[in-house]
Amino acid sequence: MLFPTMLRRANGVLYLRRVIPKAYRAALGGRREIKVSLKTRDAELGKQRWKLASLKVDALLDAAKRGVAVSLPSRRLAVDDEQRDAFESYLATALEWDEDGTRPLSHVQRARFKAHFQAPPEGTPANPLLTVALARGEQELQPTAKTAFQWAVALNRFRTLACSGVDLPVKAVTRAHLVAFKDALLNVPARGRRLAEDGSYRKRTLAPASAVKDINAIKALLGMR
Repeated sequence: MLFPTMLRRANGVLYLRRVIPKAYRAALGGRREIKVSLKTRDAELGKQRWKLASLKVDALLDAAKRGVAVSLPSRRLAVDDEQRDAFESYLATALEWDEDGTRPLSHVQRARFKAHFQAPPEGTPANPLLTVALARGEQELQPTAKTAFQWAVALNRFRTLACSGVDLPVKAVTRAHLVAFKDALLNVPARGRRLAEDGSYRKRTLAPASAVKDINAIKALLGMR
């Protein structure tokens, strides 16, 4: 059972809605109500987030009761919350269709959609994120502009094809990531088309030599820590 002030939008996402007492509205910019998206469809998780959100709203109302002017997000932001919820609902549905084969996503789409729902990992000085390791390597080795560009392209492909778009800590990268990267690289589309043996034209894929360069770049990157 949901709390009285915890409601569910049409797309299933839960949110907190509190009516602002008339006596406090002047201090709250004339707003009549406060809406806070709980950013989940799960009732149990929603209840935990509702408790935290309620404490914040209580603090705002208490400040307003004491006559303190409180700055609230604009009404437009409330609409943005709804738009974000709708967008996340779209991403979740697209991933479900991709998983069951109804409407497959490309490697890039799948990685980006999954990354949206994942909390970004944290690196440490001894175990930096891949992007941090790349920045350190560029600073220490001072590569040419062409080499730096190749490293950046390789890392972007590696994160997209083997890490679901996530910027992993260096030590979290396993052999399985490298194997998946190698297999996926051979299916990466390239510019133009190639003439097949049967005389038809087919889409080009990344050349094996380019795949080897990307793999070697990632292996070098793993040592930049």
